[in-house]
Amino acid sequence: MKKCCFVKFLRKLTPDGFLYEVVKDIQPNNDHSELVSSLTIYNKIDLIRFDDIDSNTNLIITIDVVDVTDLFLIKLKLFIDSINCKSIFFDFSTYDEQEIDNNSIIKIESLTNKECYVISKNLIQNKDNYLYFEVLFYHHIREGSEIPKTILAYKRIKESQTIFWPKYKAFYYPGHTRFHKVKFLEFLYQNNFLDEIIWSSTSPDFDKPVFRDFVPQEFESEFNSFEVLKLLPKRIDFNLFSKDVYNSRGGQINLVTYLDTTFEIVAETRFHETTGKAGSKKTIKTWNNISEKTIKPTMLSHPFILIAKQNTIKLLEDRGLKYRYDFWNYDYDSIEDAEDRLRHIESFTKKVMNMNTLELKEFNKDYSQFSKTNYNIMLNDVYIKSINDIWNKF
Repeated sequence: MKKCCFVKFLRKLTPDGFLYEVVKDIQPNNDHSELVSSLTIYNKIDLIRFDDIDSNTNLIITIDVVDVTDLFLIKLKLFIDSINCKSIFFDFSTYDEQEIDNNSIIKIESLTNKECYVISKNLIQNKDNYLYFEVLFYHHIREGSEIPKTILAYKRIKESQTIFWPKYKAFYYPGHTRFHKVKFLEFLYQNNFLDEIIWSSTSPDFDKPVFRDFVPQEFESEFNSFEVLKLLPKRIDFNLFSKDVYNSRGGQINLVTYLDTTFEIVAETRFHETTGKAGSKKTIKTWNNISEKTIKPTMLSHPFILIAKQNTIKLLEDRGLKYRYDFWNYDYDSIEDAEDRLRHIESFTKKVMNMNTLELKEFNKDYSQFSKTNYNIMLNDVYIKSINDIWNKF
């Protein structure tokens, strides 16, 4: 059996500045333990206590904040140097700020002479020792989550949709007012499409401390010109646990939203290239990841328009998932320039929104049949395979 020890390397803010704390002996079902929980479900590992680590133990260090300062590197190296272990896995998959500069990863790898691996959300494998894991898969599949509990009932209702009609053509939940999300909302507003869409959005006043990340300085002038801002916030998804409103919880799902629409508009977190100035997050071309926004319609075989970085669909298809069917071919996915890609997405959206409800309803039915294996592919060929890939390196 493969011996493993899981720890967290956490950054904490104190009145005197940042300090780093090591939380030892992470167990399945602890907070932020999706990786160890997944590994113990699908593989056999011997969980070793930190005090019992030896030269045959794999050490998995989960890093929650990837802010590679001199202090961070000094503290992490001191910790690593104090341990005699077989190999080290630097786990960034719980890090929620999306993209990590490859130079920062190289600096972290250079702290040890031991065999080491990097685990992250990045769909692009930049080096042979880089491994993929998305923590959200665990939340969508673990015992008690809504999709596995209701997937059969949902599919049966979908099959019976010949006897009732969806109320709307689509739904769009931008969530935070990121520039590209609101820019697309403005496009929908200017083309009078919003009346046929279930939609909601926060306003520019929501979560003010991180507004600059949502709207980088280079986009602020255009953002302030959007007329749709006068309609915000639209709060139909803010009462997260009400059965009477449409909502979109990150780790859960509202199946009624899918049953009441023929397709979804999905806007992932990153789209435009951004410089990282004045508090925004820099966009990294060698990084591409998905979130629950893409995972949900994929698992439910629901057609969706994707506003995301270049080649997102291709990277998912490389893992076995099925997306391109008939005219729904994601031809914009390969376009490098973000503005050009957005223009093609808008053009396709116009085409779809100008179809009548019967056409969209029939297409939804055909697409659902075409992509019905995506649930099992997402579970086995993406999620479980990513876990096995990590396990095989132990």
